[in-house]
Amino acid sequence: MIMANDTMPADYSFASVNDFVHNHDRQFEDLLALCLGMACHIEKMIPSLDAILMPELEKGAYFAYEDDNWWLFAKDGEGIACGKTISKLLTNLIFVKC
Repeated sequence: MIMANDTMPADYSFASVNDFVHNHDRQFEDLLALCLGMACHIEKMIPSLDAILMPELEKGAYFAYEDDNWWLFAKDGEGIACGKTISKLLTNLIFVKC
């Protein structure tokens, strides 16, 4: 594994993080820094909900409550995402689109 420095992996690939975490000399503070770094990295990767939802709505997508789920349907009726709550629907939409 290539290390960026002694306290952080070079990248956040599974192999790099796995090697970093399982190093016997790793300190708690190193793991804490890794978690915070990964959280910042993930946060930057997730686009805003507006950037995901608005293009769908502009193409005619609509919300509906069917079969105990909230759905976002495309204009042609194809399901885009669903969830038991609106919040879960929007969370699932992020995962579908990202």
